[in-house]
Amino acid sequence: MPSRLKPAAGRLRSPAEDEAKEAPGRRSPSWTHTARWQRLRLEILDRDDWLCQACDRPHMLVEGRVHPDSAVVDHRRPHRGDEALFWDRRNLWSVCKRYHDRVKQSLEKGGRQSK
Repeated sequence: MPSRLKPAAGRLRSPAEDEAKEAPGRRSPSWTHTARWQRLRLEILDRDDWLCQACDRPHMLVEGRVHPDSAVVDHRRPHRGDEALFWDRRNLWSVCKRYHDRVKQSLEKGGRQSK
């Protein structure tokens, strides 16, 4: 029976190849997978006291990715691939997953910005 696996060289891609496959105007996924981003993320969460800055009633954020109150560090103004704007601390705030996945996404789809 022939193997269904491709040779390793065909399965591995460089970060440059990943970026080339991205749609224009989108950030490199590698920026959020760096130690630099993880440090900055925690700095912003600490700065904001682990409270959602977007919702009407302040509530504590939690670690994880599934809970509606999971902590997300979000860009107030979409950076659209602008590296300086991506790393700008003044453009970052702590929000809950519920806000980020519902309200923020609908605002961006409508061409509007966050508060």
